[in-house]
Amino acid sequence: MTVTRLKINYNYNSYEIEVIDIYRSFIKEINTEVKKLYLLYGRESYLLDRGLEEIKSRVVKGLEEINYTVFDKKNIDIIELQNACETLPFGSERKLVVIKDFFGLKTKTKKIESDEVENKNDTGSEILDIINNIYDDTCLLFVSYGDIDRRKKIFKDINKIGSVFEFKKIDKKDLIQWIFRFVKNAGKIIEYDSLEYLIQNMGYLDKNSEANMYSIQNELEKILSFSGDEKTVGLDIIKELVKEPIENDVFKLIDTCLEKDIPNSLKIYSDLLLRGESTYSILGLISWGIKNLTKIKELKEEGLDIKGIASGLKMNEYVVRKNINKCNYINYKTLESALEKCIKCETDMKTGMYTEKSMEKFAAEVLLTELFE
Repeated sequence: MTVTRLKINYNYNSYEIEVIDIYRSFIKEINTEVKKLYLLYGRESYLLDRGLEEIKSRVVKGLEEINYTVFDKKNIDIIELQNACETLPFGSERKLVVIKDFFGLKTKTKKIESDEVENKNDTGSEILDIINNIYDDTCLLFVSYGDIDRRKKIFKDINKIGSVFEFKKIDKKDLIQWIFRFVKNAGKIIEYDSLEYLIQNMGYLDKNSEANMYSIQNELEKILSFSGDEKTVGLDIIKELVKEPIENDVFKLIDTCLEKDIPNSLKIYSDLLLRGESTYSILGLISWGIKNLTKIKELKEEGLDIKGIASGLKMNEYVVRKNINKCNYINYKTLESALEKCIKCETDMKTGMYTEKSMEKFAAEVLLTELFE
């Protein structure tokens, strides 16, 4: 498919993310009243950043350089923080003071304990005293990217005096609605099968994935830019721009070997080479795939469902779902034999048995034809 690349000037619009339940509750509160103390935390950095901007737009009405102060975990000075909170706003009714990733809210680790030694004045009664004595013309906002320790006194004080909102990674329903609105805001629509393909291959819903809404937004902006004058974002353009995770190709390669579909096995292998993978790394990936098929089979026989298996193996649920049925017709002996063949071929390459790339490629092709014999 040939497409004309357009530059789409995309501007953030809160309309898109107000479909998300927790964010809608947050907006409803700050539209009524912005309190003097907030804590926003969680794994969805996109929502945390949007939440900060929403509060800022309602509190800071002028002279941002005076009425807006940001501290992070590395530069908090208790005197500076106190001054920032107590200084009167200028040219605005209120001022906003933001503390990002304050380690006093986190569960203790060696790294955090080290930071506390370096910044010993940031903890203890001083910070609690500031929290409990905020002036009405100041809004103090804590933004914590990731999990926090809700047992700590600082959390309990914030929760008592102000408001706390946790922005987790959103569920599939909210993700679908957000994507639909995002695309609609650009004057286009997205087909449902295109949306499903995008969600599955971005891995956002996998709780072990590092993907966030920024990841999805970046892909959407790229897709919208390349969709040209087309009003509908179809599956063809999505597939052209959003590649499946390499683990999907590895399992497809194993599938074709199981089915003795050698032409397709060799095609997938060649495609992986074109993607920049070396023969040695492809063999390593095949070994990884066989090991994981074995583990999926074991966990399935233990009674775990797809979600439990994905969590236990730190794999995408979509990948587990696509491979779980293979476990019904492949036995452990076959898997063990295939793994041994892979490891032997890897070892031969590592020890220099194949002195040229063409010999490595030939050895891998022979292996694929004999993998499950």
